[in-house]
Amino acid sequence: MGVTGSMLAGLQNESSDIDFVVYGPVWFRARDAITAVKQQEGPIKEINEEMWKRIYTKRAPEISFDEFMLHESRKGNRGMVEGTYFDLLFVREWDQIKEPLLRGKDTVKMKIEAKVTNADFAFDSPAYYKVEHDEIDHVLSYTHTYAGQALPGELIEARGIVEEVGDIKRLVVGTSREPKGEWIRSLTWLEKCGYL
Repeated sequence: MGVTGSMLAGLQNESSDIDFVVYGPVWFRARDAITAVKQQEGPIKEINEEMWKRIYTKRAPEISFDEFMLHESRKGNRGMVEGTYFDLLFVREWDQIKEPLLRGKDTVKMKIEAKVTNADFAFDSPAYYKVEHDEIDHVLSYTHTYAGQALPGELIEARGIVEEVGDIKRLVVGTSREPKGEWIRSLTWLEKCGYL
């Protein structure tokens, strides 16, 4: 485990957040431990509404604030420590890295609905969702906004750029710092929460 972002580079200031890194499957235990500690009296707390609004405004997602909060409510990888916002970032262990992620040829924008069949690397960067779809093999998200957005078995709606890598087509979300017209929504989760 470690710290990355501005703190790693020594560029932090009073408004900096903390980017914690945990490698491999132990990340899920760290997330669960943070969730448990938030329930106790101590320095680690849930994020307050004012901070959530700042995060939402900074990321400028293509989903409403209510949808953003519904998705964030179950992720468990963010919090506050002594008043400072933090992210718990997932990084693959060496044995989880099979091959480099090759870039492909961008084609067109596309919106799909697909069932997530594997979300083992949904908190990775890029977030990776294997999907069941006629054309698209998997969805990648290069923005943390859509990391951890869906679980296996859930139906998602995603809009991004189709990228061809050999015979495989994937949908890439987060093709710019503030991706316009790109998103991932768990339709299953939104329906379960009574939003749809």
